Amino acid sequence: MRDPEPPPIRPPFDPPDFADGEPFGGGGGDGGGPASGDLESDRGLLIVVGVIVALGVLIAALVVLPIPGVDFGGDGESGGVTTEARDTLPPLPAGLTARSELHDIQVGDFEGGATLTVPLSEPPQRPERLAFYTYTGGAWLRLVSVVVV
Repeated sequence: MRDPEPPPIRPPFDPPDFADGEPFGGGGGDGGGPASGDLESDRGLLIVVGVIVALGVLIAALVVLPIPGVDFGGDGESGGVTTEARDTLPPLPAGLTARSELHDIQVGDFEGGATLTVPLSEPPQRPERLAFYTYTGGAWLRLVSVVVV
């Protein structure tokens, strides 16, 4: 014995009833649809485009504008701290290799901690061995280990 044929699937709602019998005003521009030239029907699209543009401007501002802190991208001042890149690098001790420029840093009216961001001239082969050094009194002095991000 065979199973009876299943009943046809019908949508749980009736299709919309358009005033002139055709969707979107029949394309004639008089039915109040998109062809009518009324911007009211495009309000949702305009809101979405506006939000996308606003987010684009925000992202561009975050990328282009300087973030408060110390920036070693060049000589400058930020948050009471001034930096100046040296033209030459003093001789390094045996076993050390410079991975960035040497900067002179002056701290003015500055309170609290700071995060130093230093662009490396080349990727380190062993990042766990990187450190900040200072050159003072004619000698190099290791200050602290660093984290490569």
